[in-house]
Amino acid sequence: MSKKSYALAAVVSLAVVGLVLVIVGAVLISRSANLQCSSSAEAQSSVTDQCKISDEASTSGFAQFLTRVQEAYHEYNTHNFIYKVGFDPSQNLKQLKKKYRAYNPSPENLKNITDKAFALLDEIQNMKIEIAKLKPTEKKALAQVKHFLQHVFGWPYDSNYYAGDFLLGPNLFCWQPICDLGTDIRVNLKYFAPSNVKEMEFLREKLQEYNKTITQYIANLRYGVKAGFVRSVDECKAGLTSIKRSSLKVSLKGEQGIF
Repeated sequence: MSKKSYALAAVVSLAVVGLVLVIVGAVLISRSANLQCSSSAEAQSSVTDQCKISDEASTSGFAQFLTRVQEAYHEYNTHNFIYKVGFDPSQNLKQLKKKYRAYNPSPENLKNITDKAFALLDEIQNMKIEIAKLKPTEKKALAQVKHFLQHVFGWPYDSNYYAGDFLLGPNLFCWQPICDLGTDIRVNLKYFAPSNVKEMEFLREKLQEYNKTITQYIANLRYGVKAGFVRSVDECKAGLTSIKRSSLKVSLKGEQGIF
């Protein structure tokens, strides 16, 4: 065989090998893409399964119970209704105006809140739930909701009517809802800006609710003093300092501090 023949055979062989490599490479890339897509779909399916409510949570009524606790919280804590609407309640302004009420520290209202929380707590404690069949997040939710209700919807201080803390005034850390009154006003009333006489009257009603909040809180404190249910002198001074700090401008300037 001549040199030209050898050269031609070599070129043909290289071309064939090259073509084979291209085909094999294309097949491998295609299979890799299919495997990746399959893995992605499986992963997505796995995440969906993890987030899905378990059969036990559904059939035992636990999942539905969590929804009822959430609804009850907003029904009995109307001053926090904005957190149900969301931090941008512009799309639900009508609902906010209808449901929102200033914090109400009257003994009657605190008793209703406490009784509702404890009734829900009693219900969950007596619910037949096979804990071993719950998912880890559901087990965590079960422990959390019991703790939440034991502490009266997460307010272990003034909201617990039977503990009597609502008679003692603010504590050193000012954890009571009255200490957040300025925040409530700032967060909520900006959505009540009036544009006509009717809306102005509505805003005035809301401001009157805040006035009732303050006068009722003072009445509670006086009733506690009259009954001899008071903090120590140092604790009273610390509580007074704390509430002054929470409303610093008002404590320094009086009515002018509101503006």
